[in-house]
Amino acid sequence: MLKKHRNIIIFSAIINILSWFYVIFSYNSLPNKIVGHMDFSGHVTRYDDKSIIWILLLIFTALGIFIFWITRNQKQINYNMKSLDSQKTTTLISLPYISILMFLLVFSIIKKSKFPSITIQWLFPLIIIITIIFLIFLFSGVYKNLKS
Repeated sequence: MLKKHRNIIIFSAIINILSWFYVIFSYNSLPNKIVGHMDFSGHVTRYDDKSIIWILLLIFTALGIFIFWITRNQKQINYNMKSLDSQKTTTLISLPYISILMFLLVFSIIKKSKFPSITIQWLFPLIIIITIIFLIFLFSGVYKNLKS
């Protein structure tokens, strides 16, 4: 495994673990109904049972583990890439994005559920900015590693 791959995996794992610990330590202080859905301006449109936050964590963590598993089991180049390592790097780039997205969602759900009067209008633009940065990294990595 390349050092770059290891750093991506470690960074993603740390963010994942932080998300889990944040939920574990905040869970008892959450109200029985937490934010289930918000519109683009941060207004709550639906509340769900607080146990739903565990499902959110499980889905994002399972997605990260699945992407990690895919890169570990790649034996041949499936795309038009220069090498297997460049293909793995391109796939692993999505791990930090998924981890950061999970942390932002969990953080905003817990904060908005505990303090309904706070505004989180920053969430949607921040997710858009992070998505654009992710896509720039993804497409620049793909472009740089394509076979000539």
